[in-house]
Amino acid sequence: MFSQSEQKQLPYRMMVFHEVVTLGSFTAAAERLGHTKSAVSAYVSQLETLLGVRLLKRSTRRLSLTEAGEVFARRCAAMAMQQQQALLELDALATEPAGRLAITAPHLFATTLLPAVIAELCTRHPALTPELIFTDERLDLLTHHIDLAVSVGTLADSRYHAVSLGWLSFILVAAPSYLQRHRLERSDDLLGCSVVRLPWQENALLHREAETRPLQGARDLKVNTMTAAIGCVGEGLGVALLSAAAVAQELSAGRLIHVLPDWHGGQAPVYGVHGYKDRLPPVIRSCTDLLRARIRLLPAVQRS
Repeated sequence: MFSQSEQKQLPYRMMVFHEVVTLGSFTAAAERLGHTKSAVSAYVSQLETLLGVRLLKRSTRRLSLTEAGEVFARRCAAMAMQQQQALLELDALATEPAGRLAITAPHLFATTLLPAVIAELCTRHPALTPELIFTDERLDLLTHHIDLAVSVGTLADSRYHAVSLGWLSFILVAAPSYLQRHRLERSDDLLGCSVVRLPWQENALLHREAETRPLQGARDLKVNTMTAAIGCVGEGLGVALLSAAAVAQELSAGRLIHVLPDWHGGQAPVYGVHGYKDRLPPVIRSCTDLLRARIRLLPAVQRS
C-alpha cells in the first residue's frame, strides 16, 4: 500500500509519463511540460519506484513500453482525458451564454410552457436574445439555423440527436353549449357528434383500460393547429381530443368540459431535438432541464 504522501505524488507523475508515451521521447515531453530532460526522466524513474514495476525500456534510439507499461499507459491516458473534460466543463460554465438562441416548438407550447422557460433563462443570462418559432411543422434545424426543436410524437430517423423531455396526455373535451345539444354519456355517442380533428389524428385511438376504439364521429372538422382546435371546440363546433396541458385553463374556467373521462387518447412523447453530439451547450442543457421539470407537472393520464 502507498503512504498518503506517495499517493499525492502519483497523479502528476502519471501525467508526465503520459506525455512521454504520447510524444515518444523525454526531450519532447520536457519541452511540452517546461522541465529539463533530466527532470522528466527522474519523474518517470520515481514513478517506477513507487509502483515497483518497470514501465519503459530505454535505449539510445527509442523508448518502448513494457507489458506493465502498456497497461498503465492506458490508465494514464484515461486520467488525462478526464482532466481535459473537467477543464472544458469549467470553461463552458465560465462562459456566459449570449446572443441568439433559436427554438422552435408546436403552437401548444406558445402559452403553456416555453415562455416561462425562456423568462427563466433570460433572468439567468441577460445577454441572451431568444428567437421563438411556433409551428406545428417540424422545421429542419440546419436550414432554419435552429438550436433546439421541441417535438411531440414519434421522431423520424434523422442526422440530429434528441433528449427525452417527458409526455403529454390527451383527453376529450367539448363546450357546454355543444353538450346542451348533443348527449355524450357513452363512447358510442361519439358516432353522432362532430369531431374537431388535427392532421396527426387521422387514425387516432381512444383507450379505456384494456379497451381501444377509433376516434370516429358523424363528421370531421379539420384544423391544422392546437390553438385553432381549442377555438373551434370553444365555439361549440364539436368534440376534440386535445392535450390536457393546452386546455387546462379552459377547463378550470368552465369554458370546456372534460367528456367521457374514462376514455383518453394516451400520451405522446416530447423530445428536444438538437444538432450537438457529445455535450450540449450549458444554455441548451438548462433549457431542456427546465422544460422537463415543467412537463413533469402537467396533467397526466395512465400511459397505454
